[in-house]
Order: sequence, then structure tokens, then C-alpha cells
Amino acid sequence: MDLTPDQAADARAALSARTVTKDTGCHEWTGCITSGGYGMIRLLKKRILTHRLSYLLNRGKLLPGMIVMHLCDNPPCVNPKHLELGTHTQNMRQAALMGTIGRPTLGEFARPLVYTFRVLDCEKEAWQAKAKEEGFKNLSEWMRHHLNAEVQRVLSGP
Repeated sequence: MDLTPDQAADARAALSARTVTKDTGCHEWTGCITSGGYGMIRLLKKRILTHRLSYLLNRGKLLPGMIVMHLCDNPPCVNPKHLELGTHTQNMRQAALMGTIGRPTLGEFARPLVYTFRVLDCEKEAWQAKAKEEGFKNLSEWMRHHLNAEVQRVLSGP
């Protein structure tokens, strides 16, 4: 993706506006996220993962066949110092060495709910239609219903 100087400035501003710095040095994206916890933003009518955008803006072009790896193992992090290019194999090796393959970043209970509600925010219109289709007055009512159902499921045990 090639950006004009104005587009790059707008993209930097958009990243900065929805990023918080943590004690770990991670710059965490607080906007829309994927189900895997990676930040996502719409840019030039396309969706792009925020860590890839951060790498592009701060470190240079994304090379074909390469992925942007998180050295910090924190999917919403967009700190360019925590990102580097690598192959999928290198990324899996790194994850295996860190013991993070398959490890959730949030508690088993909280993670799916946080992700669901942040993903809902990305595509609010579609989810509002689904809520109406299921007989709810609005998206907030639908979310409360599903949150309560999940809490009851967890509290009732296996």
C-alpha cells in the first residue's frame, strides 16, 4: 500500500488518536479489533491491521511473503519498536519459544466478550440489523441479553 504524504499524516493521526501507552512500552490500539485481538482500521476504503499500518508508516514497506511480527506478543500493540518483519515460520518459532501458542491474552471468560463487543463496534449497522431480526429493540439490549447469558453459562460451570 502506497500512501501520499497527506494520507500518511491522516493515518498517523488516526493511529495516535486510538492508542494508549502501557507500562510495558506497548502502544495499544483501543479501536476496533479482530477476533484474534489485532487492531483493525479502515484506510482508503480498505481494512488494514493496525500493527501492519504502524510498521508501514514507521519502518518501511511490507515485503511480499513477509508478515509483521509482534516481539512483545501483544496483538493490539502498534509500537514500531515492538514490530519486525518475518516469515510465518519465524513467527511460529518465536511463539513456541515464548510459550504463547494457544495461550489467551485475557481470561477465558472476559476475552470472548471483550472481543465480541469491540468487533461489534466495527460493524455496528450489521449487528443492529441482527439484533432487530432476533426481536430486540436495539443493539444495547441484544448485548445485555448475550452478556447475561454468558455470565450464567460460566457461573453454572461445566
